[in-house]
Amino acid sequence: MAPEQAVLVVEDPFVSNYLISLLAQRGYVASMAGVGGAVRRLRTEAGREKILITDVPEEFLEFAQQTPVLYLSGAPDPSVVSRFRACRVIRKPFRAEQFLAALEELCAARARAEGA
Repeated sequence: MAPEQAVLVVEDPFVSNYLISLLAQRGYVASMAGVGGAVRRLRTEAGREKILITDVPEEFLEFAQQTPVLYLSGAPDPSVVSRFRACRVIRKPFRAEQFLAALEELCAARARAEGA
């Protein structure tokens, strides 16, 4: 995985801190934000954030066609998932291996789409 894969995490602070640590160990450039800050970043830094990790994907529907989403939820809403071009769902609680496998899948799909 290339370090230029920028990941934006929008989750509660405990989960965000865990994910940021896990991502850093794997060479990802990861940062966290609240919903409002994330929306501003996605609007102004178009393309920099390669993957969005969140438990509230419905807040990011305006980016559904350009930003892949890793949706973390104990009870995911299928109607929201179907609105994203690229979305993977991980049910909480999850293991690090599950999370990383889904993230790698999204990164690979993003790389293929950018190369096309």
